[in-house]
Amino acid sequence: MTSEIMIFVAVILGSVLVVFILKPKRLGKVDPPPKKEIPLSQPQDQAISEPGPRYSKRDLLTPHEKENYIRLKSVTDKLGLEIFAKVRLCDLFKPNEDRSDSQRLLNWTLSKHIDFVIWNPVNNTVVLLLEIWDSSHKTPDRKRRDDFVRDIANEVGYNFAMYPEVISETMEWKLTSLLKGRL
Repeated sequence: MTSEIMIFVAVILGSVLVVFILKPKRLGKVDPPPKKEIPLSQPQDQAISEPGPRYSKRDLLTPHEKENYIRLKSVTDKLGLEIFAKVRLCDLFKPNEDRSDSQRLLNWTLSKHIDFVIWNPVNNTVVLLLEIWDSSHKTPDRKRRDDFVRDIANEVGYNFAMYPEVISETMEWKLTSLLKGRL
């Protein structure tokens, strides 16, 4: 009886060995080697080859943008509106997914922003997309980009405006009139 028990135990152990250890290896189901943990400070696709910091801090707004923001903020505060600076286009425009070029359109909007977005918190609507027109808008590429943004804004129903600056009181008055007309 003892030899029968030993044979039975050997068969069970052999079956376990085949099912859980040998069979997955034969079918190509070998466990992958454990991944090496890469700290967040080191991107996985890029080895750090140079010593020292990779990035440096920069201001959110240029001095010119900051001046315009302060003037715009005084206008929007009087009207009960909010203002946001440097909003990505992909946060404002969503490509229709049924288009064959939707991924290309999304990629294009990921890396671009609008200078200022004026928003009505009462009804959660964008009142105005505002670009401050400066010398950077004179290049052919930038003109194409501005035309594209204007066309898409019109297509989806956003109001779009370009101002040379809002710093002057005349421009502040014009902007106040424009915004009051859109509320």
